[in-house]
Order: sequence, then C-alpha cells, then structure tokens
Amino acid sequence: MGFLKRLACYAYILCSIFKVYVLAAAYLLKQYTSKIRKPTGIEGSNRGKVAIVTGGGSGIGYHISKQLAKHGVQVIIASPKLSESEEAIRKIKHEMPEAKVEFLHLDLSSLESIRNFVDAFLQKKCPLHILINNAGLMFPPYTKTVDGFELQLQVNYLGHVLLTSLLWEKLKTTGQLHSYSRVINVASSVHYVSDMPADLDNLNQEQQNFSAHAAYMHSKLAVVMATYYLQRQLNRDGHYITVNVADPGVVSSGLFKYVSGFVKCFLVRPAAALGILWTMEDGAYTSVHLALSSEVEGQGGRYFFNCTNAKSSHLSQNVYLQEELWHKTCDVLHLDVNWPSTCT
Repeated sequence: MGFLKRLACYAYILCSIFKVYVLAAAYLLKQYTSKIRKPTGIEGSNRGKVAIVTGGGSGIGYHISKQLAKHGVQVIIASPKLSESEEAIRKIKHEMPEAKVEFLHLDLSSLESIRNFVDAFLQKKCPLHILINNAGLMFPPYTKTVDGFELQLQVNYLGHVLLTSLLWEKLKTTGQLHSYSRVINVASSVHYVSDMPADLDNLNQEQQNFSAHAAYMHSKLAVVMATYYLQRQLNRDGHYITVNVADPGVVSSGLFKYVSGFVKCFLVRPAAALGILWTMEDGAYTSVHLALSSEVEGQGGRYFFNCTNAKSSHLSQNVYLQEELWHKTCDVLHLDVNWPSTCT
C-alpha cells in the first residue's frame, strides 16, 4: 500500500472514531436531560405469545427476556452461549417460577447455525408472535466469519436478515388483523454518523483498510434501512407483520468490551458515575414497548428511542439506497430479491 493510500486509510479510521465519540457525547447529554420512559399500553395477559430474543441471555437481551417473561410471554433465548443462557434462565425462574423461558443455540456468525436454529424452532410447531433481533457486537478486532463476511456486518445485520427471512412464514401465519406479529430490530444512535455505501462489496471491509468503528456504524445503518424497506413491502402486500427499529440509547453493557482504556476512563466511567449512562434494564424498555404495547399495534417502519417515535438519519430514509442495499443483501445471502412479496 502506497504512502498516500495509507494516509487516507488512517484518516478514515481516525474520522470514524471521532464521529462515534462525538455522537456518543451528544447522546449522553440528551439522556441526561431526558426522563427514562418505561413501556406503556401493555394491557391484559400476553400468555400464549411466543418470542425469540437473539442474545437474550446477557446484557440488554437478558432484561428484554426477563421483562417479556414477566408479562407472560414464552421466551426463547437464541444465543451461542449455553452456560450463560442457562444462568439467565435460572435467575428469571428464581424470580418468576411460572416463567416460560428456554434456550436454543444460535450463532449469528455462522449462516449454517442460523438455518439449524430455525429448523429446531420449527420442529416445536409453535407460533411466533415476536422476533427481537437484539444480538450484536461493537468494535471487535478484524475477523472474517466462516461465511467470508466481516464479523460485525454478519452478526449485527446479515445474520438477522437471514434469520428473519427463514422465520417469515411462521410470523405470517401467526399474525392476525388485530394482533400483528412483530419484528424489532435493535439499532444504535451511531447510525446517525454513518455514510455507509450501498455497495456491500465496500461495506464488507477487508483487513488492510478496516475500521472497527466504521464497520459498526455501517452495520447499524444497514439495520435501519432494511427495516424501512421491509415494512414498505409489507404495507404493499398486506401481511399482518410489523417491523420497527429500537434504539436502546447509550447503555452500560458488555458491548464496551472492545472500547479502549482511554475512552473507558474519560467517557464511559464518568458517564456511569454521573448516572448519564443508562442501565441495561433501561436499554431494554424500548424493545419491550415495541413488542407488547397496544399503542403501536399495526404500526411499522418506525424508529423508536426511549419508547418514543423518533427521527432516524436523513441517509437512512433514502429510498433508493434502501433498495440498493436490499438487493445486495439478498444477493450475498442467496435470497429472492422480491422477498417478502414472494412469501404467499
């Protein structure tokens, strides 16, 4: 790599880091001046409903699973970590002995594992009312999955698209006019500063020009854009399914594992000490609201922050880029580009 190319690469990486932490600081200020809202409009019993929560055994996902179980929902924790998930189930059942919570193995970094998970779930012959695509990674070192994709891109975005597509028929047959099936895609505020190209060849970064921060931003913007595209197809085809985005806020969670010691010392820890950094329970509220609230029944294609409808980035609303991204996504995952219209 020539000198100018290396210089441009370093500038790109530094710019990505700068944008992420400036955005994080702005969001922390927003959280400091905002009152945390809890889910509203959850009425009556939700017994009989079934939910899948990816990454449901730890972090925000654990609190999503716990809150859903509290409202009577049967929860399936989809995770690659058996012992962690079993401990989560033990804690939930200790507090709520009647809770229905179980584990199914799912590793989003393997497309084969996703297909195996869906096969195992379908063998249960139960309905699926709620799918919460919560699992994610933030800023890990460069890693290529067994399927040839950058790790964050596959775990945060591509894996969830494939999972949703394979569960689509089950979601469609479960949904009814006044009881829509609900898909909640967990994104992040960092999508606001992403300038992601619609070309997945560029999105799937190679090691020599890799920026973990840019990869994370781009994967979360892709989540938002795909949500909007998918809901637009649903509106046209008339299926009783809604797809929405949940932004959990800046939360004290395991996602900070790969954040530098400097950032932890001068941003994360002070924010936590001041109470500006939300708890993992706080971060779960918006997903639970979108999963169960009667206030959002039949409403899809929206971005929610703090249990409130919010406006996503201008770029995320670009219909042309949404379509380009969707076509590239379906191409690399070998899905019918007309999905979900082809699901009859």
